[in-house]
Amino acid sequence: MNVNNIGGWMQQALYLSMGAKHDYSEYLRQIEAPTLVIYGTDDIIEQNSVQLYLDYIPNVTFKSISGSHFMFYDNSHEFGSTLSDFLHKYE
Repeated sequence: MNVNNIGGWMQQALYLSMGAKHDYSEYLRQIEAPTLVIYGTDDIIEQNSVQLYLDYIPNVTFKSISGSHFMFYDNSHEFGSTLSDFLHKYE
């Protein structure tokens, strides 16, 4: 990640973490609910960052859709249908 191009709360998060690496894998393994992870293809966060969730959440579904970190705004139709399809599987 190029830290010169980050914005929003990311700068504060990097500062406050003081470079510490946090391992949440134990907690992610404990998630029992079906989980949907949606990634925007134009997100500033690299897609390999999402891999942690895919590796450790037991019942995870992954969908990559066109758009930024705010793909729900950029591509609301695909986001909505992705979310709707996921929720209908668990009615």
